[in-house]
Amino acid sequence: MSGALGQHMLEALQRKAHAETLVPFPDIGEILSKYAETVREVWLLTGEGYSEQWLADKANLPTPIQNPITFGTIVDLQRSLNRAAGLTGVSLPDDIIVGTAPTGGTNARTVAVRGESPLIVFDDGVFTFAWLCSKAVSQLLLVHGDGAIPHMSTRPASIWSRHVETSGEAMYRLRNAMLAYIVRGNPAAASHYVLVDPWEAQAASNLAVSWELFALAHEFGHVTLKHPFGAVDDSRQQREREADAFALELVLAGSPSMMEGVVGCFLYLQCSALLERAISYMHSGVDEPLPSQSHPPPTERMVVLQQAALPSGCEEVFSGLSYALEVYYWPTLVGAIDVALRERNELVHLRWQNRLSPK
Repeated sequence: MSGALGQHMLEALQRKAHAETLVPFPDIGEILSKYAETVREVWLLTGEGYSEQWLADKANLPTPIQNPITFGTIVDLQRSLNRAAGLTGVSLPDDIIVGTAPTGGTNARTVAVRGESPLIVFDDGVFTFAWLCSKAVSQLLLVHGDGAIPHMSTRPASIWSRHVETSGEAMYRLRNAMLAYIVRGNPAAASHYVLVDPWEAQAASNLAVSWELFALAHEFGHVTLKHPFGAVDDSRQQREREADAFALELVLAGSPSMMEGVVGCFLYLQCSALLERAISYMHSGVDEPLPSQSHPPPTERMVVLQQAALPSGCEEVFSGLSYALEVYYWPTLVGAIDVALRERNELVHLRWQNRLSPK
């Protein structure tokens, strides 16, 4: 697919998804100045060498309605994915367009376009959601003390209860991010805060990048492994496992920390599962995952991570994080949802309606 055609299809999809709620983003010149790779590119696009054809053929430009910050995140993710592929000897397709639209899901979606190379589309709130969840969880997972460099906790699950009970602020922030995404359709509506500790901030960044990279690499896996688009048959589960294994290999190859890399993938699946359960509970009072025609439930996908050859200590982190989110966090989230329904008459945002069945 040419850059011009790919961007045209992405923009058409975005306009359809946003309907009448489009908000124009900054002038294309500002975006190019911010994200051009070299001074020469800026000169070509703004000086006498400016070329409309060159601009049309440039595949990695944002559409007129795409958030330029999100666009920059996607460009960085694609570069990281290509670096990881180079380290593992994997050849990735280079003509795929990646963008965002209000899809109503934490998974990326691959959209086939009349026999052309596909579009990979993220929900336009998922990057902020990944960052806010990673910020909160980094405060839970890092161990400080004894003058050593802080590191991911591998404490046994038996003592996590005491640790989690002293981390109420992190759980409160995670709950706020989920409620903002569910009710307002925008996780950025949650309370803002800064991670003062530089180790926690770095861990949060690594976790978020691993989360996002896993979601993107999973979709690239389907394309690279030549899986049929939209096929729902007996082989679907196997294809999904293959794409997850493909994604995990690239994440581990490209992550500065193997521990944070695999925990970021696990966090993505855990938070996706909790978000979907919370949406279902708020909509109908039923604690169950939302139906999906594109991916298996997140809990099933966790099996791939748990069966892989992982760094020492990952099993303890998985166990502890599962305890923190399932045993301690989930009941508090349910309580917050009950308050939102009873006292503020809040409902699930329209973003999620295509995933919900009638009450």
